[in-house]
Amino acid sequence: MSNRPAHLVVVGAAGGIGRWLGDHVLSALAWDRVTLIDSADGITRLEHKYTSPTSLIHLADPTNAASVVGALSDACIVAAVPLTYLDAVVAWITPLLAPSSVIVDTSHDRQRAQLAWKQQATVGLHPLLGLTAPSAAGQTFALCTPDGLQPPEWLTEAVET
Repeated sequence: MSNRPAHLVVVGAAGGIGRWLGDHVLSALAWDRVTLIDSADGITRLEHKYTSPTSLIHLADPTNAASVVGALSDACIVAAVPLTYLDAVVAWITPLLAPSSVIVDTSHDRQRAQLAWKQQATVGLHPLLGLTAPSAAGQTFALCTPDGLQPPEWLTEAVET
């Protein structure tokens, strides 16, 4: 897939949409490395499907993640957290981003998510289904970008596949 980042970081990986996207869309891609971040309770129970080298990071406080994650060059960051936590995640992750970083935000409220990310371009990705769907096959996804931008080709291909 064209120009796909080498590193995947999923914040909110243990449950909800982060877990579902990981299991049904993102784990099918060949990443150089994967970092999954969630609460201590959730991440320790996570059985993931990634075949790439994978780090599991549990956080009591999302502001501590910067020291654990490091710089995010050549990375796709999936923010799969409730809107109540999004501002905190944006605050610690934004300084780590490289110009080549791709931000995928799963928030159902795109206006609120874009306010949190400010000038950082994000791709909105949300399946229009219940999280109990057994696969992504046949499902409809909302894939949103700021005006004038196209979603990354590799992400579109991953969703379509």
